[in-house]
Amino acid sequence: MPWASLKKSSDEGKDYEQKEYAAVADAFGGGGNITFLEHYTVFEKLVSLLVVLVIFLMLGNVLKWTLDYFDRQNEEKLKAEGEVIEKELEEELESEGAEGESA
Repeated sequence: MPWASLKKSSDEGKDYEQKEYAAVADAFGGGGNITFLEHYTVFEKLVSLLVVLVIFLMLGNVLKWTLDYFDRQNEEKLKAEGEVIEKELEEELESEGAEGESA
């Protein structure tokens, strides 16, 4: 376990890097385990969970926006292709109609 090497000397002397590392570990699957093992206060646990929630909310919104953007591009491309096909069909029908009238 990579976080096992982090040693806690005292509650007041906790290094900023240790707290930061614990928050990152929470985000990637540690859940509340790291905060429990590091003896965080309830407030610190809630703040770390809130930060993780906001990070994943932002990542989800970016992912959703990206997928919607590509979906709009695909719809526009299909619509443009559909218009070309419709024009070709109309031209064929008009040319067949003109040939039928002349015969």
